[in-house]
Amino acid sequence: YTATVDTQAPATTAAVSAITDNVGVITGTVASGGVTDDTQLGVSGTLSAALAQGESVRIYDGNTFLGTATVNTANNTWSFADTRTLNHGDSVSYTARVADTAGNQSAAGTPYTATGDTQAPNAQTTTVTVNDVTADNVVNAAEGAGNVAITGTVTGEFRTGDVCSGTVNGVTTSVTVQAIGNFRVNVAGSDLLADATRQVQVSVAARDGAGNVGNITDTQSYSVDTDAPATTEAVTAIVDNEGLITGTVASGGVNDDTQLGL
Repeated sequence: YTATVDTQAPATTAAVSAITDNVGVITGTVASGGVTDDTQLGVSGTLSAALAQGESVRIYDGNTFLGTATVNTANNTWSFADTRTLNHGDSVSYTARVADTAGNQSAAGTPYTATGDTQAPNAQTTTVTVNDVTADNVVNAAEGAGNVAITGTVTGEFRTGDVCSGTVNGVTTSVTVQAIGNFRVNVAGSDLLADATRQVQVSVAARDGAGNVGNITDTQSYSVDTDAPATTEAVTAIVDNEGLITGTVASGGVNDDTQLGL
């Protein structure tokens, strides 16, 4: 009964090159150190050379052995499906090592890390602020006859291009949030006049870095005043204070005063 001593680690090394997210609105490769809303991750990587007979690729999360990867011998790559559930706040630190039949392993490469983020933006992480509807926050007849720009800002967790929807009088208009968080929704002045609640509602479908989506809402109340003032004004005199002829200038008359009093 014989045996051979083998204490030499495999010459071929394995590296983790990607974590794949297949869930939500943001999918694809997760950057090392990034966040993901996928609770069951795919891991893949490369080999420095072809495996020798009997060698395999072992996948670790930190010091925890997870399983053996599937190797594509045609291009010296490997893949592995992590069947564990990644909860919100959990972190992973994947490495890969080539093992021979004696149990010797190559050195682990640089860890590829990620953190689970399954919590959507909410009122604690994202704020939507709607500005006054008009300069004085009162819609007058002229403003009611045209379009009125509803403006405001989004702060906290959001992404450029998030959908921003303004609703007044049951009519919803959608735009996208700009890079610095500003938004501008044009609504019909007639809808502002017709809305019995005298309130504009703005909702933003805010995405975080992992692709979770949360709807954050703010409202802005306003007033309406379309009545012309009851008091009227009239011009009764132009006063000339220069030259030989001074005093009131008749309407339609002439004067030599270059700075008139009314």
